[in-house]
Amino acid sequence: MDMNIEGLWEPPVDAVEKISTGLQAKLDNTDRKNLIEYHNVYVEYTLALMLFGTGHRPVEDPFCYRYQLDESAGLALVDDKATNESRRYRLAYLPDIAREQISHYINHLKNLIIFLRPRTQSELRLELEKMLAYRQSQKLPLFFFIRNERVEGVSNTDISEMFYRYTPVPSNIHRKWIATTLVNQGAPSWLAACCLGHMESRVLPNGNFCHESHGDIRQHINKFLNHALVAEGWRPRVSSFRPQFSQEQCLPRFVNLNRELGSVSRFKRREVKRNRVKVLIRELLSEVDLELEKKEHLQVAQIEDIYNRLADRLRTNSLPVKYSLALFTRYSAQYLKNNSRMTTFLSGRIERLEATQWKRSDVYDYNQAVRVRKNLISYMEEIAKDQCQVGLYQKNAIRVFCFALFSLETSDKSLMKVLDGSCVLVEMKCVMGLQVGVKEPTVGSPFLFIDPVTAALSKRISEQDSLDSSLAKKELLVVSKGLGFQNKNVKLTILTLSKIAKTLSRFESSGPVSAASSGALQYTPFDLKVYARLIYGRALLEFHQTPELLSGYEPSLTSSVKTKRMTSLSEFNHDLRNILTVEAIDKYASTQKKKQKFRNGKLSVRQKKAYLATCLNGILVSKELPILLQLISCWGIWLCQNKTRHNNDIQSQTVVDYMCVVVNKMHQFMSEGVLYFDPDEWQQCYLQVVEGSTIGAMKNLAARLYDFHDYLVRNWRAPAIDWSDIFALAGSKNTSGKVDANLITPKEYQLALSFLLEQGEIRREYQFCAWILFIGYRFGLRWSESYALLESDIIFRAPSSLYINVQANSERRLKSASARRMVPLMENISLEEQQLVGTMLSRPETMGVNQSNGGEFLCIDPYLKEKYDETLVSRIINALLKRVSGDRRVHFHHLRHAYACRLMLLNGPWGKHNCKESGLFNLLRPTQTNAACWQEPAAPLGVTGLRGISDLLGHSEMGTSVHSYLHILDWMSLVDTQCYMPALSDRLLGLLLGRKEAAIRKKRHRLAVPREAHHLLSWLKEEIVHPQAPPVLLVETLEISIDDLYLPVSKDLSYVVVHSLLANYAVHGRDVSITSQRMSLSQNIVNAVVDLAAQAEKVSGYERFAISDAIAEPQAEEFRNVVEWNNVDNALKKIIAVDKPDALQEALQAWCRSYHSSTSEYFFDDDYDLFAFVSILIDVGVVLDRAFYQSKGQAIKDPSVRGRLNKLGLSELGFKSKYQSLEKGTQNRKQHIILNIRKLSGTLTSKKQINRLMFVLCSGARVS
Repeated sequence: MDMNIEGLWEPPVDAVEKISTGLQAKLDNTDRKNLIEYHNVYVEYTLALMLFGTGHRPVEDPFCYRYQLDESAGLALVDDKATNESRRYRLAYLPDIAREQISHYINHLKNLIIFLRPRTQSELRLELEKMLAYRQSQKLPLFFFIRNERVEGVSNTDISEMFYRYTPVPSNIHRKWIATTLVNQGAPSWLAACCLGHMESRVLPNGNFCHESHGDIRQHINKFLNHALVAEGWRPRVSSFRPQFSQEQCLPRFVNLNRELGSVSRFKRREVKRNRVKVLIRELLSEVDLELEKKEHLQVAQIEDIYNRLADRLRTNSLPVKYSLALFTRYSAQYLKNNSRMTTFLSGRIERLEATQWKRSDVYDYNQAVRVRKNLISYMEEIAKDQCQVGLYQKNAIRVFCFALFSLETSDKSLMKVLDGSCVLVEMKCVMGLQVGVKEPTVGSPFLFIDPVTAALSKRISEQDSLDSSLAKKELLVVSKGLGFQNKNVKLTILTLSKIAKTLSRFESSGPVSAASSGALQYTPFDLKVYARLIYGRALLEFHQTPELLSGYEPSLTSSVKTKRMTSLSEFNHDLRNILTVEAIDKYASTQKKKQKFRNGKLSVRQKKAYLATCLNGILVSKELPILLQLISCWGIWLCQNKTRHNNDIQSQTVVDYMCVVVNKMHQFMSEGVLYFDPDEWQQCYLQVVEGSTIGAMKNLAARLYDFHDYLVRNWRAPAIDWSDIFALAGSKNTSGKVDANLITPKEYQLALSFLLEQGEIRREYQFCAWILFIGYRFGLRWSESYALLESDIIFRAPSSLYINVQANSERRLKSASARRMVPLMENISLEEQQLVGTMLSRPETMGVNQSNGGEFLCIDPYLKEKYDETLVSRIINALLKRVSGDRRVHFHHLRHAYACRLMLLNGPWGKHNCKESGLFNLLRPTQTNAACWQEPAAPLGVTGLRGISDLLGHSEMGTSVHSYLHILDWMSLVDTQCYMPALSDRLLGLLLGRKEAAIRKKRHRLAVPREAHHLLSWLKEEIVHPQAPPVLLVETLEISIDDLYLPVSKDLSYVVVHSLLANYAVHGRDVSITSQRMSLSQNIVNAVVDLAAQAEKVSGYERFAISDAIAEPQAEEFRNVVEWNNVDNALKKIIAVDKPDALQEALQAWCRSYHSSTSEYFFDDDYDLFAFVSILIDVGVVLDRAFYQSKGQAIKDPSVRGRLNKLGLSELGFKSKYQSLEKGTQNRKQHIILNIRKLSGTLTSKKQINRLMFVLCSGARVS
């Protein structure tokens, strides 16, 4: 422990050994018959050993409460620092020697109770009995002295004098010794923080993101400290006090400490100091306000002076600095947010601290939960004596308890469904799970992993008849009573069981798993399809060869008549605020008295929202608003007429507040193209908005933006985006919704890569696709990061030394600041991958073409001197990944998910998770760990493992990684938690397998199965698992050909896609590249569709889409009518269902000849054209409410023709039409049959929609 740094305090030599030997010598020299003296000495020794073993701070009444200490588990909940409520308690870990010593001390107190029973000191005896009975109403601390005929607690002075008696050291010498001992033995720093209770970082060392469970942490600490304590002379000492031999002494008759217990007094002192801090800050802020009355912004020097004044006052009054700065920073942030020098002295943003979330009774609850689990094993052992008496319903009730206590299922709904028998056992090789709520394996139902005991019971139950719900519930109460449950209600029993499972998970599962079970973190597991692909290593069979392309979003916002243009945001906000003023509401009420009834002359909540909606609609009609303000106004109207996304009612004033918040922060995004933002553009927009807000408003603003965008997605076809980074920036809980949990297995990756490399010998773009696939799978890069890499971003020295430097360049902007990173190769790569890297880094020079400051882009074809088509590359990779996996949901981003899951498996010792037995080994084959970058850690990882994964993925929050990428946590946790299960007897194994005890014993001895618990569980799993067909259909052998990829070389586009393509082409300046990128189609396809549309435009004369450059570009509002867009899309979908290609072709030709831009009437050559045109409209669901025809000349003479037209709903027009059609290309008059449509209903509701439909159909032929 010697410290050689000049100026630092150095402890005396062998200080700890002197303390231990001195205390033991004093204990040996004390007469055990002298109760008072022996008790005080024994308390000193036990307390000293506990302090050196746990690092508890030297405060009043350390280890105050008995119920907060569990010596069997080696855990103690301590409150040794005056901190905020969220971090008030922390968990202390007891080494084996401390566990044994505290057990001896408890026995000493029991002997003390025996001594006091026949005597008059009844209050002291009663308090001791309450303490040892785990009562929370405790007046007496666990460690106490008996002095001067009274009971005294342990003070800081007592601890200091106890140590100083043997050597001159401070009272916290034990904490210094622990820190030095751990460092000398090479323990990680976070483990020392767990021992010492250091919580200065934003993330707790043993919190939600810790790789180890609390049981694992205790074992690691025990390895470092236990032998060190023994080396310093500490020994577990049994109390020599015996009640029958003790002398009669004058003991205190009453328990009165003359003060509150240490934990209570510390908490109260903390509150007093915080109140004093608030008063001091208010005084300082009032002074600052007086100084800044005429100043808009503070200078950096002035801010520094204010902070110095604050620090001086805090020191003068002995007040906490950290809490004070946290409060004062919120004030200074609003002045500093636009100052470029703000980060030079203090960050304007307060980091959100992870709370410990411990409750005072958590350790006691865990002790009781472990006891219930032991009782369950004992109960099963008892009933296993006579297997014939164990009925179906008793097995089912026991299964529910095993499901909760062994598999740690915390959902009360799942437990209830298992009780009712509404579940099915799913076996996939060595993996077993339950699907609840179904009777047979279903893809859409959640898959819950189960332990071998629960699986064995489920298998035996499934072999018998179905369960009766009432009998099952009755038997559950019988079994729960046998286990000591006092609940008389099934629902309360299930809720209690769920609570016990959560408690066990919190102490025995890793941090992310326990946080997910408690709801502190969100987590998204895989579905049954992904598990089947992963476990069996085969592709899904249900893959359909129909790519799904979505239509664009083209809402209608502009009104027909505008009287005034909105000139500024302040004017809009002013109008919003004026709507709900008292004068405006009273004026409205006075004009509506005859139409509505008002209580006491005032508007009700419902009437006020209706009034607000009316006013907002009036603003939309009367004023010309930018597109964004129109959207926000429509959102406000929708909020007035509906409940929120949480199904809550909302007040009218809250609606106005929400609108003003969004308007004020999004003023820089008032462009007309806001509706055409891509997902990345929306996300970047919201990120900028949140970054520019004040600290205190970030959470509220992020929530309002989420509500606003949720409305746009539901009602205006806006694209859905990933909100995880936005919520992380705002410091709020990540509630971004459902995640597309999927991945690419190693086998699928190798198959896809080999195919691309083989095709790359013929076409260079396939080789580049192989490179992108390699980067996504081996480095977990996003698409934009992979495509726009520079040669200088690749650092390559050897096959085992490859790094990717992810940074912004001229073609790529990073998603967030944390996305800038250096990613090493974490796995060994194959020979073909090494050759691919060498090929990409040894390409011919392309100087002068798309150069950047960092060098040449790898996405440039070295021979054609131009970039590879990004859309084509994306479609090749995504189509190939769908093919090799058989899962239509798979796309490039799932390579990143696979990368994160593999890192999680590599994130620790291999033996811990037993990857091969659990089935997780398939995630790692044929990959192996790159020894140059990753080694099996000799020490526990703590938060560093998950922090490393999050950094490699470029996430700013570890919660994002857990929620959206690490989908195998529940799978891994099941393997971890089974180490807490006791060894199963042969009798119990016989009950689970339906065999006799003797047969189990003989077979186990024959196979040499050891008696350890994990060996017995593995053997039980092998006995119950039998080869079965996969729960989903899989491909036996998969072969890939170039025709399978649906590449955009030759294909039929959906009419809906053609519709969206033409609209996007028209409103985006007729730019093929933009349209190609937005529609995820190659430019060849876009050009082919545009050529057909141009031909149709020339033949028909329909110029609304303005395909030809000779026609003026359409206005931005031309295609924003969402009703028209949806109607045409619905008609296009029905065209496909009609399946009359010949009739459709005749109708299209008839429309091209009959349409004329100068009139709304149609001029058909004969009745056949008219009949074909009207028939196809009727087939798609158009109803002709009022439609007339009129013949010119001798066009119609046959009465049967009139009858056919009348059946179609057409009536003959009595007067002549004012228009005459000109034959296309000539000036000769021509006679026609005129169709006049005046009113429509059904699928299409206007002639404008009919013409739009026909033009899209004309443009939707096969393209090449």
